[in-house]
Amino acid sequence: KPTGGGNTASADPGPSDPMLPESLDKNAVMNVVRKNAGSIQGCKSAQPDASGTVMVAIAISGSSAVSSASAGGAFKGTPLGSCEEGKVRAFRGAQFSGAPMKVNLPFAL
Repeated sequence: KPTGGGNTASADPGPSDPMLPESLDKNAVMNVVRKNAGSIQGCKSAQPDASGTVMVAIAISGSSAVSSASAGGAFKGTPLGSCEEGKVRAFRGAQFSGAPMKVNLPFAL
């Protein structure tokens, strides 16, 4: 039976290496955010007058790819929110063996 599409959890259950952790801890996620946060700064030019915090809901697959990113609140559907979603989708971190993780990340403007 072909797989793919639909439910992200069944589409990418994560690498099967028994040496990988089941999931990423908060420190591992924050290390990826800190490493890549500079790429977000350019998004401010999409809405120079914007201020506050952009909350981005992300799903991270076991292969370390961000499979989805969605800005929320006042920035949902705005040029700034769309820019941040695209930048966050490019983040890569450590691999893990468990099901995809969902994380909400705040980015200050």
